[in-house]
Order: sequence, then structure tokens, then C-alpha cells
Amino acid sequence: VKLHQDGWIKGPNGRLLLWIPVTLRQPLYSMWTTRVIPTGCCIELDLGHMVHGHIWHKCYKPVP
Repeated sequence: VKLHQDGWIKGPNGRLLLWIPVTLRQPLYSMWTTRVIPTGCCIELDLGHMVHGHIWHKCYKPVP
């Protein structure tokens, strides 16, 4: 999994996983980052509830 120059985080075989807007790309770090020295803010993605593949549609919850 890697964040590419075009803003896409790609998984195995170059499959698109998540697109990161330009304004959020700089403070992003990956799970392979061993040390972080914050200079204001950092963004960490919690993919614990991420859905993908054939069930990607389950990520949408309509507003009541």
C-alpha cells in the first residue's frame, strides 16, 4: 500500500483503494512509518471499518 503522486493510495496490483485530497497529502504517514515528529498536525487513517471489493456499497449510510 502506497500513496502515489496523483493522490491515490494503491494496493496490490495497483488497485485503487483511497484518494487523498491535495491539502491532506503532506501530513499523511503510512503504517510503515516508525517515528513521527509532529510539527503541527498529523493525519492517521483508521481503516478498521473500511469496506471494499464486492461490499463497497456498505460504506454509504443515508441521512435520516
